[in-house]
Amino acid sequence: YGSVVTIPAGTTEVWNVACSECTKIVIQGSLILNVEIPNLTEIVVDGGRFEYNIASPNLSSLEMNNATVSVNAAIPNIMDLDVDGGILELNVATILESLIVRNSGTVTHATAVDAESPKLDLTVTNLTIQEGYSIDVTGKGLLPTKAGNYYGGSYGGYGGTRSGWETNEPYGDKYRPVDFGIGGKYKDSWGTRGGGALKLEVTNELLLDGSIV
Repeated sequence: YGSVVTIPAGTTEVWNVACSECTKIVIQGSLILNVEIPNLTEIVVDGGRFEYNIASPNLSSLEMNNATVSVNAAIPNIMDLDVDGGILELNVATILESLIVRNSGTVTHATAVDAESPKLDLTVTNLTIQEGYSIDVTGKGLLPTKAGNYYGGSYGGYGGTRSGWETNEPYGDKYRPVDFGIGGKYKDSWGTRGGGALKLEVTNELLLDGSIV
């Protein structure tokens, strides 16, 4: 590898060994990064897929264009993010100065596998969500746990149910909802997922022409 590495479209790479000379990675295909890259300062994800699992201490720029990016490690030196299309999963607590969501972009977290799965915990100085685009954790929660069929999801109160069936037990606080939702079930299906979990703090300016759901 040289100082600038390109992952071409149609290829998938998994990095478990550090590239000491790499300063910039351009991802058009798919990259799973499982190792610290000490001199890495810039990542560009152009229509590809990127999974960031181990923090690189000097990373200060993450650019995404119609891409899918999963952030599973800290990004303390990245101050500004522009979600220009695609999906950004923030699976660690994140502090930003600016976040812009546009051009069919979505910010979310990974689908929960249990109650301890990562939630979307975001503090941002200035947040802009353009019309038609979103921070959206719909359907990112848990599957139903109750045996049987025909019941709705529960949270701070009981979900609906059909005569003869029991619904999920209520849990959490309906006034301070911080847990994942649990979905309902119809007939012999696996059921639907409940809602995800979002903690959002905007410290200066929120321009909301899209949605937060």
